[in-house]
Amino acid sequence: MTTLIPGRATPDATKAYADAAWQANPKISPDSWRLLEGCTIGKVAVGSYRLEDDVAQRETVRTAWQSGLNLVEVGPTYGYGTGLRVVGEELQQGIAAGRVTREQLVLVGKGGYVPEWMIEEVPAESVALTPVMGHCMSESFIQSQLVLCRQGLGVETLDGFLVHNPEVQLPILAEMLGGVDAAREQFYQRLTAAFKVLEQAVQAGELAWYGVSSNGFVADAEDIFAVDLAQVFACAQTAAQEAYGRRKRPMLRCIELPLNILELNALKTVNTKAHKFGGQDDVSVLELAARMHLSVLTNRPLNALTDDGIGWRLATAEQNEADVMAQWEKALAGLGALEQELNQKLQGWPQQGEVAVFAWSVGGSDLLADIGGRMDYDQLFDEFIIPQSWQMDTAVESLQQQTPEMAEWLANWQQQYHAALSTVLNAVAQVAKLRDTQRNAPLLNELQQRAPRQWAEADLAALALNAVASIPGVTCVLNGVRQPHHVADAVMTFELGDFPDPAKVVGAQ
Repeated sequence: MTTLIPGRATPDATKAYADAAWQANPKISPDSWRLLEGCTIGKVAVGSYRLEDDVAQRETVRTAWQSGLNLVEVGPTYGYGTGLRVVGEELQQGIAAGRVTREQLVLVGKGGYVPEWMIEEVPAESVALTPVMGHCMSESFIQSQLVLCRQGLGVETLDGFLVHNPEVQLPILAEMLGGVDAAREQFYQRLTAAFKVLEQAVQAGELAWYGVSSNGFVADAEDIFAVDLAQVFACAQTAAQEAYGRRKRPMLRCIELPLNILELNALKTVNTKAHKFGGQDDVSVLELAARMHLSVLTNRPLNALTDDGIGWRLATAEQNEADVMAQWEKALAGLGALEQELNQKLQGWPQQGEVAVFAWSVGGSDLLADIGGRMDYDQLFDEFIIPQSWQMDTAVESLQQQTPEMAEWLANWQQQYHAALSTVLNAVAQVAKLRDTQRNAPLLNELQQRAPRQWAEADLAALALNAVASIPGVTCVLNGVRQPHHVADAVMTFELGDFPDPAKVVGAQ
């Protein structure tokens, strides 16, 4: 069994990390650093939601840690476990090589979703969201998620752990229990039980603090998915008292919510109450978090969902249209040749028994026509490409068993197919990014005019990241760092500093 690395992020080590980053890059502005439970962190952090086991992406994570992005968030379900594994391996190697120390990095885990490979192991308190995905907040499951995060990273202690999107249980509980009021009562009871486990983990030295990551924090109070921060904190108070046997401030110290330049509900939606001497104030979740001295992580800084139902990817493409389309045609032809080779070899495949596999050479162009931007691509990836990839692997494994004499040929073909499919998907992603760029042109122009003069040549992603990071009450912005330009955008926000008037910039719509 691998020995877990002891320790946790400390105020002294993270401060020294920030000093070293400034010495390496004197352009970094002093307002690029924030405090989270006494630890110094960069205002942009590493999200691992779509992190893949790729040489270039691993290098990007290492570069991020060397550039000031010293908070990283992981979860067992991110990338079907790939994100957690990659970050853990890079952490172990980085510490062994002396590139970083455990005490310099703030490591935050997540848990709550139950993927297909865990379905049979979870308790009865879980709820089914889809045939292949559930959600659970039972004590044993939250404990298991905490263990998975610690072991995946190879550390004795996590700095933070967030209960992930608990609000997804609310509509299902309402249907099960016959009403919204009963659902909310059960929901907060389950959240309290989860918090008690996390309070006990703090006592045991497995965790420094905990919180909740929820899209429901920014919903209207009447929305079925709404999560009331005031009630969440009350749950934490109850859990702390039960765990310690006395009244004390709970170790719920952080929340996470969506916030970007087009979705400002965290600022504008009044959906909770702040207690004060002699009464209460109706406030937004960001206001209440500030009054409670809770740190706030924000997500989806570049993926916006506007009220009209349109998804926006707030980024710009580096390639022109002709190059992008040529890349797509070449990639599709390469994958099509492999599909044709298999069809000729097996006389009529990809229809094998009950498993039907999508043929990119036939339907790829139709799929491309339906992609209006990166968010469409992300949905296609999750809901279509991943299931089809699994069906492909299932079909090939079945064929290997049925025709042992072809097993080696099929294995080689499958390896080539996955490489070719990856090339196609990269081309599709570039097309999606190009279409976003074309649609975002007026928004980018408006932002550049509103931002301070030194931002006149900045791209949309850097502007959008800095706008959110500059909002009072926001501690840190989580953003995926899969490619070098993702780190470059973050470094630009460090070097050019906060916007003195972020309201002026986020108002550009």
